Amino acid sequence: MRSYFSQFGEITRLRLSRNKRTGKSKHYAFIEFADADVAKIVADTMNNYLLFGHILKCKIVPRDDIEVVEKLFIGANKRFKPRPGAKLQKAELEKKRTKEEWRKKEEAENSKRKGINEKLKRKGIDYEFDAPMVKTPVVENVAKAVEASPAIENVAKAVEAPPVEEAEAVETTVEVEKTVIVAAKEAEEVEEAVEKVEVEEKVAKKAKKTKTKKSTKKKKSSIKV
Repeated sequence: MRSYFSQFGEITRLRLSRNKRTGKSKHYAFIEFADADVAKIVADTMNNYLLFGHILKCKIVPRDDIEVVEKLFIGANKRFKPRPGAKLQKAELEKKRTKEEWRKKEEAENSKRKGINEKLKRKGIDYEFDAPMVKTPVVENVAKAVEASPAIENVAKAVEAPPVEEAEAVETTVEVEKTVIVAAKEAEEVEEAVEKVEVEEKVAKKAKKTKTKKSTKKKKSSIKV
């Protein structure tokens, strides 16, 4: 817009109105020229002008009330930076809150859920929305909770287990390791045998190629004679 209208004269201030959330244009702007005569010429020539599929409506804003004019040019001559709504929302959700803040959020959510039934009655809808109340889990006695946890009981039983079971477990692990070593050796032997077979096949192919080359040379020599 600045590059187009600057052909008429010097532009001192330009403000294009945009949507704060999406950054798209609202299809109206305010342009201030250095010369008042240039502004009148632009308003006369560009009014009802078709530009990029839109009809322009250009009018001169009177400068009787300077305060109103200055409010129109708030944020002029600045590049638009889109508001990072997703990042701000993520930061709002992940920020740490105190107990008092959580209590206020619970009260607000519960009052919101209670008000749904009232809204439905006002609209004449015979339906009751039974939503559970929001509550934060509170542990009264941490020691009792720890004692009652099944994970700690399993650990205690494992500690009190006799050493005989540990010896049996060690023997089984040793046997498993032996079987794994034997299987690994067998796999290595199989790989070596496969490599030998591949080498023999390559040697046989080379020998066949040399034989065919010699036979073709003999045939050519016989034809020349």
